[in-house]
Amino acid sequence: MARKDVRRMFWWLEEWQLAEQEAWLEGMSAQGWHLVKTNIGRATFQRGEPQAFRYRCDVFKADDWYEEERLSLYQEAGWEHVSNRGLVQIFRAPVRAAIPEIHTDPGEHVRNIRKLLPGRVVSLLFPLLLLVIGIYAYGVKLAEVLLGTNWVVIVSALFFLGWVLLNLAALLRLFRYIAQLRRQQRPIRPVHWQKQMRRARVRAALIALALLLIWGEKITSPLLATQPEFPPIPAGDLPVLRLSQILDSDQYAAAIPNRGFFKDKGDVFNFYKQDSSLFVPEQYYLAESVAVPKETGPANPTPDKAYLHCDAYRAVSPGVAKALAKSLAQERRFYPNRSSSPLTAATDTHGFYGLWLLVTDDQHDLVAWLGNWVYYLSYNGKEALELLLHALQYNVVHFNGTP
Repeated sequence: MARKDVRRMFWWLEEWQLAEQEAWLEGMSAQGWHLVKTNIGRATFQRGEPQAFRYRCDVFKADDWYEEERLSLYQEAGWEHVSNRGLVQIFRAPVRAAIPEIHTDPGEHVRNIRKLLPGRVVSLLFPLLLLVIGIYAYGVKLAEVLLGTNWVVIVSALFFLGWVLLNLAALLRLFRYIAQLRRQQRPIRPVHWQKQMRRARVRAALIALALLLIWGEKITSPLLATQPEFPPIPAGDLPVLRLSQILDSDQYAAAIPNRGFFKDKGDVFNFYKQDSSLFVPEQYYLAESVAVPKETGPANPTPDKAYLHCDAYRAVSPGVAKALAKSLAQERRFYPNRSSSPLTAATDTHGFYGLWLLVTDDQHDLVAWLGNWVYYLSYNGKEALELLLHALQYNVVHFNGTP
């Protein structure tokens, strides 16, 4: 068989679109391209003389012993069994031949069509199952969703949503087709299969574009990064709490910053970066670590160290901020010198709308919510919790404005 006499085409029509498949195959035979076999998602045609064929699709499993009689009856009546698409068996016969129709009993045809329903239900549940598995496997938390809803996340969510809606629409159309068969033996012809194919191509193009955007961003973003992973801390006031607001002026003046160890990536213990998302458009991350000299003497040979991590988030609404704060109190981003244990809601909120705390020896971890703002603070040092809360309140009111 010469290559020019063979054409392979995507099978854009779905299994349940029986009338559309029949009309498409009849049109191909009228052009001289006759179906010879099917593969997953593809149809193979062989060039020949244009002929007027009737194609008919029926739903049953041809290799089951109890369906062998049906297949034999069709073939004895003059129908050629060409190929199959899963449960959909494809037959053809010359138009002018006195060959009876396959579907003479609408009730039996409806019972056969119903065999496609389990497959459609599985197709509907499959993307939902993938989404649940992905959320479980990656341990996705509400805070990560709120803080990471960039365009890639949005495209991913729309991709899964679109996948579910398309399968739901296909299931509903299958139910409508079954109802139509109950009223009459076959759909009214001509069947506009071209429109269905165009829609399928558009859907495939949108899916391919979504996948390209999702995976392309993952590949290109590290290559296009223009700043180190841990950018240096700029001078001046910042929306986050600084060590200079916690330590007294003499301690801070004498403090020596600890140096990081990530070559060409900045200082993991001293950095400041910003981010954004759909629900939390302003996100600020700060880490500061200094060595604070002690009083001189043999009893104090090494300096104290003070570690500070402060994240500030401005959400689009107080409701989103509250949800973010509660999620952060349970599961947070982990950096060195930050606790991963859950925080406990405080009865005394010290003027915040909500306050969650975890205090152990010299370690203070807290999440504070006020208006649209959420602060997540971790501090390792000698200063009291009241000083941290007072500095946070000052930051919210005087730097970010009152909620």
